[in-house]
Amino acid sequence: MKKRHARAGLLVALVAILLAGCGWFGADEGSLVVDIADLPDGITKIVVTVTGEGMEPISGEFTGDPAGSEPLIIPEGTGRQWTVIVDVDNDTPVTQYTAEGTADIVAGEIAEVTASLSISGTKLVVIDDWNGRIVQVDDIGGSGWTEFDSSSIDIGASDLEIGPNGKIYVAAGNAGIVVLDTIADTTPAFLPGLAEMSPAQIGIDHANELIYFWDSNLDYGLYSVPLAGGTPTDYSDVVFPYLDPQGEVTAVIKGVTVNDSGIAAIVYARDSDLRSLILDPAGSGSVADDEMIYAGGEGWGVTNEKADIVAKDDGFYVVFLRDDNTGPVVQLDSALVVQDSYGSLYDGEISTSDTLYGPALFVGHRNPQIQFIDDNPDPSGVDQLVEIEDILGTGRTNFGETGSGVGQFEFFEPIPQ
Repeated sequence: MKKRHARAGLLVALVAILLAGCGWFGADEGSLVVDIADLPDGITKIVVTVTGEGMEPISGEFTGDPAGSEPLIIPEGTGRQWTVIVDVDNDTPVTQYTAEGTADIVAGEIAEVTASLSISGTKLVVIDDWNGRIVQVDDIGGSGWTEFDSSSIDIGASDLEIGPNGKIYVAAGNAGIVVLDTIADTTPAFLPGLAEMSPAQIGIDHANELIYFWDSNLDYGLYSVPLAGGTPTDYSDVVFPYLDPQGEVTAVIKGVTVNDSGIAAIVYARDSDLRSLILDPAGSGSVADDEMIYAGGEGWGVTNEKADIVAKDDGFYVVFLRDDNTGPVVQLDSALVVQDSYGSLYDGEISTSDTLYGPALFVGHRNPQIQFIDDNPDPSGVDQLVEIEDILGTGRTNFGETGSGVGQFEFFEPIPQ
């Protein structure tokens, strides 16, 4: 939940709060005032940093609304870059917001800018489907384990994301899209306007407050709907104009994501290949950069059940099960061109430091790390969360094991042996 501050007397001066005539300015110094229109609840720390040519970074730390705090003086200069980081601890899964921009600092003057916060850090909220629950943990260490009983409302949860309002949006098949205010929500809502639709994968556009989703009633059915619900916009024929819904199935959407610029990307199986494409709704729904990710063996693409895509600052990442047992985490640039890969799939015999068992779905979509479910559907297999800092596998951390207790998962239905 965010609250709006009245502008009069409550201007949030995050870098400096200076009154004309105070005498705090040097001959070549000025100040920057950042107005945050909507401050979140539960602020634990605010850090403001200003950088620029010819100056050392200057930062200040606050534990709440910093109005009235001792000011920071900024050297004059054009294009000074400011960053605001707001850490929070409240009932939502959000842990951090950020904003950034530039300002020209003039000696003896106060520059004022407005900061619009966006989510930059969250707890991990994970669908533990075979155990009939959604689990939230503080981070990859597994602390703060909290459960929502998804079986209580008879939903078949298959994907989820955290929206710009901090709520949890769950793709729940025939139940539509279920909205949880928090993981402790006992009266979840159902997004209106999705009658007779069956959302299976979702991606949230934080910039434009839209939800993109794959309707599994049609293998290639791609839609968007406002965050509050309403009439969906159909992009299916735009994305796949060459497919005949009455003909042979040749494309199946596997995952959907949206970057901070409102550009949607999907990963899909076409014949025996795994491909990705970009949808630009602002460009009249135009499609660009339809790229090959992996050329699979005969029949591989459609029969492989799990693949996903996520947007990060440096482009996109894809997880999927390859049939050559190499590189199941793939890095794509902003044009979806393959850059690098990480990991090796378990061969049933040897496990190494980069072994993965069945990378399936991304979690922590707004976090800077690459975080995903790693699931071996063998009943005696592996159910864990994996975090890596980059495509090289730096700082890899695993959490969880197979089971139904705390610290245990059974993400998907086991395959009988």
